[in-house]
Amino acid sequence: MEPDKFELEQLTREEMLAAIEKQRPDMGEKLRNLLGRESFLKDKNVYGELYAQGQINICYDAIFRDEYLRCRILEVIRDEARSVKQIAETLGKSPGEVLWEVVELRRKNLLSIDKIDDRTPLYRASL
Repeated sequence: MEPDKFELEQLTREEMLAAIEKQRPDMGEKLRNLLGRESFLKDKNVYGELYAQGQINICYDAIFRDEYLRCRILEVIRDEARSVKQIAETLGKSPGEVLWEVVELRRKNLLSIDKIDDRTPLYRASL
């Protein structure tokens, strides 16, 4: 299977948010609330310090990229159980990146091991 041609760095927060909302409406709502509080972060904190827009962007961009990747993983394994390596190849990501997110999705009970094929777990979305 040919890897997807999506590139996280080229998507805007709104584009990622739209994709996240399709897969997980609850998470979309949380991220919209987070976006609504961005102006709050630009005010001084309790120590009188200001957060630079760059600092805010670093945090927000990481949160959105991670959630977007998790949603893409869920999309890939919704209909067919796949291994971490197969998921990584489909998404054009490293197996290490995908494994990290698979562990997080398992922790949240959003995916489970469907079967084990020759000592390789195959995952399927639990949604």
